Amino acid sequence: MYNEEQLQIEKDSLRKNFLKYTRKAFRMLPQLDKPRILDMGCGSRVTTLELARLSKGEITGIDIDQCSLYRLTRRIGV
Repeated sequence: MYNEEQLQIEKDSLRKNFLKYTRKAFRMLPQLDKPRILDMGCGSRVTTLELARLSKGEITGIDIDQCSLYRLTRRIGV
């Protein structure tokens, strides 16, 4: 039986497979200087961190899963 941390690692691994679509969608947006992005349903970090890296802007992540938000804030050092 999986514990929560193992399950999250597997989910993040699957999400990483879809980052190419995040990158492609971001490149289709007009060029913005330091954009402000709202990531709804941000999960634990994968897409949110990629958007932050690509945009060099301000990312706000929201999610109903408090554990995912905790993992995200832990990862970014907040």
